[in-house]
Amino acid sequence: MRMRSRDVVIAVVLASAYAACTHVLAPISFWLINVRVANALRCFAAIFGWPAVVGLAVGILLANIISPLGAIDLLSPLVVGPSLAAIYLLRRKSVLAGFAVVFLTVSLWVSFMISIVAGMPFLTVFAFVAPGVFVSDVILPYALLRAILRVMPSWDWRRR
Repeated sequence: MRMRSRDVVIAVVLASAYAACTHVLAPISFWLINVRVANALRCFAAIFGWPAVVGLAVGILLANIISPLGAIDLLSPLVVGPSLAAIYLLRRKSVLAGFAVVFLTVSLWVSFMISIVAGMPFLTVFAFVAPGVFVSDVILPYALLRAILRVMPSWDWRRR
């Protein structure tokens, strides 16, 4: 994949914004609550494609440097990154389907990590984690996407 300077800027801005937002809102971005407001930025994967996917994956890595879960959370971009690509790849059929893939991936991965680190039963952790992840990985990015496309209709890939 060849990246133009515009693509690099998109990736860097999204990585920075994602990491900064997660760090500022760290108390609700980790553990059982897990409502990462920064995940709203995932809607940009539908708009900007691969540069956004790369930028968001790097942002996840930078954000997880301060994770209370430790080094295991630094593997998250490898698990979540491919699901971010689903947002871009499924956007013409249903952007919500892409968000659903991310929701399932993140819910299962975060629940797995917490159950390992905290020694809690997986299903109990999943019951706590899934609602917050649904808000941050489906509701927030979809709402932000709708708002952006209302203000910036030229960014709507469905009209190209």
